[in-house]
Amino acid sequence: MKTKTRVIAAAIAVCCAGFVACNKNDDDNSVIGTEPKAVETPELLALVCDPPQGRLADNYGSVLRRAMNSTEQCNNLEFGNIIRAYGQQRDAFSVTNGETLSLLFLINAFISDTTNVTFGANGEYTVLMQERKTELQRFWQFWDPVTLLGQHHSFFGDRTALLNAYSICNQATVGDVEAQADLIIAAYADQNSTLRTPIYVMDAYAQIQGGNRSIVIGDGMIDIMAQVAQVEKGIAWTGILAHEWAHQIQFNNVTDQQATPEWTRHNELGADFMAAYFMTHPEGSQYLWSEEVDFYQLFFQIGDCEFQDAGHHGTPQQRMAAARMGYTIAKTAAATAPLSQTEILALFNTLADEIINGLPAARTAGLSGFTPAQRIAYTTVKGYSDEIQGILSGTVDPKTLAD
Repeated sequence: MKTKTRVIAAAIAVCCAGFVACNKNDDDNSVIGTEPKAVETPELLALVCDPPQGRLADNYGSVLRRAMNSTEQCNNLEFGNIIRAYGQQRDAFSVTNGETLSLLFLINAFISDTTNVTFGANGEYTVLMQERKTELQRFWQFWDPVTLLGQHHSFFGDRTALLNAYSICNQATVGDVEAQADLIIAAYADQNSTLRTPIYVMDAYAQIQGGNRSIVIGDGMIDIMAQVAQVEKGIAWTGILAHEWAHQIQFNNVTDQQATPEWTRHNELGADFMAAYFMTHPEGSQYLWSEEVDFYQLFFQIGDCEFQDAGHHGTPQQRMAAARMGYTIAKTAAATAPLSQTEILALFNTLADEIINGLPAARTAGLSGFTPAQRIAYTTVKGYSDEIQGILSGTVDPKTLAD
């Protein structure tokens, strides 16, 4: 039984990203392997949920609708183009239907398996993620329990999981819910179904609710990065986890979070800064810039020019500049122990004001109250000001920068 009702995309995405500019042909269907065809989209049973209590950062899946139809210059890079290429596919769950898109992302958010957590389509990155979690805990001295969860398109073929998702926040009858689950499973059985593409499992977000912390990362985000730019998957998994872990640190230390474009951008750039610091530091993942930069270039395309949007993540150039600042500090750290959570947050506040926002030093917190380690890190970044300004202006290609 199909029930015609408006999908309510239960505000699980408080922070949004946009997809930004590139040169991949929008008419290229090679990534989806099928020609577009007109198919009637089924009427889906809505999930009616109360907004979650607590904080949530990122949730990149929520911006696909923007990327699907955007023509603005800031949405023409590889990431946006490959999303629009998937959007050309027409089947029972066409991603061009905004309500369908919202609903299926919401379903997948509720059916992450907490008993058999794996990362990668075949679980091949599960051990790596467990190791990185341990490294992040030690590096940041952050011992609050954080549950890592994977997101896989195979969930759409799991009837029990689908029924559980609906039971969490829907008042429909059992018969309606069972019919809905069967509809999704039948579509998933088609090997060419949109449900089997990366599109519905490209979420990555951090949240805290009722004292429970979690980070969810979908296979789709990683798969698209590898497909578009041959980004090494281990680096992609590490980078995304490090970014989301930084949000958990922000949750722990910043109490006056605000739902404004300026605040969200500052937090996102701070997470980029902290992630690059961890990825490079001798006590972190110890990657070189030449190993990281391809990941950054693609991941930071999930930046945007929606300057008035409450989910504004910063432009790709700003995100790259923030990462380069974190990299330069870590690279010159040598045997120095990592900065503490409070040290890194205060340091970024000052650097962001002076370098990214262009405020004169007299209007920033400056070095007031800085520890010796913070002062060294600050001086290091200021020594790279010309390079970082070149990234911000677009006159410096990040791929040409030295390790």
